[in-house]
Amino acid sequence: MTRFRDWPLRWKLLVSPGLVVAAALLAAWASYVLLQDQRRAAAEVASTFLMREQRLAVLRTTMLKSDLALFRSITWRLTGADEAIFASLKKGAEDHLAAVSAQADLFAGDDADADADAVRLAAAIHDKALVYDTAARDVLLMLDADVGQSLTYLAETERRFADVETAIRAWENRNLERRFQVEADAADGLRRTLFAVVAAMSAVFAAAVAGSVMLSRTISGGVRDVTQVMGRLAAGDKTVAVPVTDRGDEIGTMIRSVAVFKETALALDRIAADRAQAEEENRVALEREVEKLAESEQRFRDIAESSSDWFWETDSQDRLTMLSDRFYEVTAIPPEQVIGRSRLEFAKSARSQQDAAKWVAYAKQIALRLPFRDLQYQLPGPNGGEIQVQSSGLPFFDKNGDFGGYRGASSDVSALTRAQRQVEDQHRRLEGITANLFEGVLLVSPEGAILFANTSARRLLDLTGTDPQGRDLDSVLRVVADGADLAYAEGILRRVRQGKGLFVDDDATFRVVASGKKMEVAFASSCLHGEEGQGAVVISFRCIDALKAAQREALQSSRLASVGQLAAGIAHEINTPIQYIGDNLRFFESSIGSIDKACHAVRAVLADDGMPPDLLARVEAVFAEADVPYLMEELPTAARQSLDGVEHVAKIVRSMKEFSHPGSTAKVMTDINRAIESTLTVTTNEWKHTARIEKDLAPDLPNILCLPADINQVLLNLIVNASQAMEGRDKQGLIRLSTRADGDCIEIRVADNGPGVPDSLRERVFDPFFTTKPVGKGTGQGLAISMDVVVNKHGGHMSVEDTPGGGATFVVRLPVGVDNAPPAGEEGEA
Repeated sequence: MTRFRDWPLRWKLLVSPGLVVAAALLAAWASYVLLQDQRRAAAEVASTFLMREQRLAVLRTTMLKSDLALFRSITWRLTGADEAIFASLKKGAEDHLAAVSAQADLFAGDDADADADAVRLAAAIHDKALVYDTAARDVLLMLDADVGQSLTYLAETERRFADVETAIRAWENRNLERRFQVEADAADGLRRTLFAVVAAMSAVFAAAVAGSVMLSRTISGGVRDVTQVMGRLAAGDKTVAVPVTDRGDEIGTMIRSVAVFKETALALDRIAADRAQAEEENRVALEREVEKLAESEQRFRDIAESSSDWFWETDSQDRLTMLSDRFYEVTAIPPEQVIGRSRLEFAKSARSQQDAAKWVAYAKQIALRLPFRDLQYQLPGPNGGEIQVQSSGLPFFDKNGDFGGYRGASSDVSALTRAQRQVEDQHRRLEGITANLFEGVLLVSPEGAILFANTSARRLLDLTGTDPQGRDLDSVLRVVADGADLAYAEGILRRVRQGKGLFVDDDATFRVVASGKKMEVAFASSCLHGEEGQGAVVISFRCIDALKAAQREALQSSRLASVGQLAAGIAHEINTPIQYIGDNLRFFESSIGSIDKACHAVRAVLADDGMPPDLLARVEAVFAEADVPYLMEELPTAARQSLDGVEHVAKIVRSMKEFSHPGSTAKVMTDINRAIESTLTVTTNEWKHTARIEKDLAPDLPNILCLPADINQVLLNLIVNASQAMEGRDKQGLIRLSTRADGDCIEIRVADNGPGVPDSLRERVFDPFFTTKPVGKGTGQGLAISMDVVVNKHGGHMSVEDTPGGGATFVVRLPVGVDNAPPAGEEGEA
């Protein structure tokens, strides 16, 4: 076999470079594999740390959101606003807390390559996050029971939040130390790899040198010199001297080429150095810009994701080109239905001229490239509903100043709109209720100006048809105390302040300034929202003139009832002695007859027995001296007259007992004729000096089921009124009482020949407190009470008619049936 040095040059030149190239390719391939392994390992480590940091950032963001939602729920509960909004806020807080629990579960076990410290720190984060979640949920539960106690729970929650933050920071520090260690290990591995590559390249270089030495033995010295120069140039020695030659063969060409190569290499080194420096500077600047852009993008992305609003952008034709994800979450509208559409298309859904005017104004603003704020319109919502949207936008322009479109933000204000409408509806409802209250209601400022007066207040204060708002309260009414008028500041306002925000007076007097009239009232006053001495004062009052009159009448009736009971008791007590006085008188009457018979018998016996005349004369003298004949003649008459008087007294006593018998709540069968007789007897002193009585009482009048005491009161009122109507006349008047049966009713008529009732007053005689009598003579309650007894208690009818020949006739009709009371809630017909 031919030795290497004996090979032809073309073979050497072919085989030697091939081996060198193969070795270089092998070294390059090995270097590439090692570098790829190092890069892949570094990427996996970086991905692991990035994943851990992102997981931690998500947990921190979720906790911040839950803490903010918790504070919003507590704040809303403390303000006492709408319950539906609080429930929504509470639900949002619970959702965020659920997200915290889900993120905390990711720290229950770290990655497989994590060391024991990392696992322990991750477990601490997991446990403390769950403790925070439990404390926060306790706060939400306590909000429904005790808001004050929930604040104590909130402090514990914040401490648990701080514990989680401390654990997170510890985990971050450990992760950062681990990352630095891994990066240091990766750098060390890279250095080892580079060392291996350099060693491999050095081995290739050594092989090339060995080949060159072998070739130098077969090629001329010039080729050897060129090889040496090229070898040094390949080793990076740019200071090697290239031999100068004037040879014109291939060796000379090679030497000259080497010289050119050296110069070119030096120039390229300079260019490469300059370019490397520029690229390094550009790389550093670019990295800084990329970091800033990434930080800015992440900041705005976090803001956008945590915001309840959504962001949008339009082109120069007002067509939507971009919408953030929040829009699709709120409306559930797919992108293809909104992207490329103009907001002005929503003007087609205008429901009123006001909506149309709003869209016209918006079109003018965007035509003039002006910003717009708080544009409200409707969008279709999920499940066929509708949401209220509020948008604001700003125009933007490119670097050449050309209009590019609008950018802005929108939000779902449906809940706020509904709350506003509910508040407005409630305000209108409260105004309507207040305006229609029977009681007068005034709202007065601390300075004494009237802010509001309802219909009843205007009527009672003679302000009907006027607007009292803004007027001074002292110019409308004054509180009367101890006979003097009090100003608002000295009266009501001072009492409200002394009463700690509330003052009630059930027996007060107001003087209406406009008419000067005084009215008795019950009123209450208080400050709005408990702003003692600072807020407006609410005054509610009602006129109690009628109640006072009724109280006085009730007091008088009570006194009369007491007198009646006393009279009944006296009548009962009188009845017993009257009975034995009558019995004794009847005994005297019968005994006088016996004595008279005995006297006549004695005289006859004396005459028949032949008594001496002188003895008989003496007996007659005794009789004459005792006036026995006169007594025997007058005593029976006196006894009969005394018995008649006793019977009359007994009749009066019986009538008083029947008339004044206490009423019962149950109706009993009553003889109306007998009730009339009793009433006439009791009222004899009222009519005997002014009128005479005529009676036409039906003997076949049936008994009726009624309240006897109440019917006696009706009869008494009618008889007394008839008697009083004829007072002051020169001659005695006439009162005629009649009864008769009329179908299922009985009719009682009480007629007089007095002045009668004018037609203009006939409809008012039964009104409470109406009277035609002089002041102090009547109360105007008698006929009103009678009407109530007849109509409402007995289901009857009562009216007044003219009496033939002059006067008035009161007609009372009472049903005979068992159920003669009107149904509950109905009134009888007068």
